[in-house]
Amino acid sequence: MVGRIESYIHSDSTTPNKGGAMVRVTSQTDFAAKTDEFKVFSKKVAMLAYAYGAPSAEQATDSITWPELRRLAGPAGDPLEIERQDLARKLKEVITVDQIVVMVL
Repeated sequence: MVGRIESYIHSDSTTPNKGGAMVRVTSQTDFAAKTDEFKVFSKKVAMLAYAYGAPSAEQATDSITWPELRRLAGPAGDPLEIERQDLARKLKEVITVDQIVVMVL
């Protein structure tokens, strides 16, 4: 399996909102995973994961699936799924978001 593990870290000095997300986005070849479009898509998924996939107050870490994240994000997840499908068509490869982990402090 090839692809990227992308992260998004959110931390600032003015709000208590601190945490991050890591996502694994896979492709069939290194060629696809090294394209700028693939890297940008992976970063967007990590940002969306942090924005909408934050764990409940009882836990500091949560692992969710791509369909769960899209459901949590509502309409915000639809354009990213369309982007994933377009990227797969353009690169002529299967592109999957197969692991998402979100942590909060």
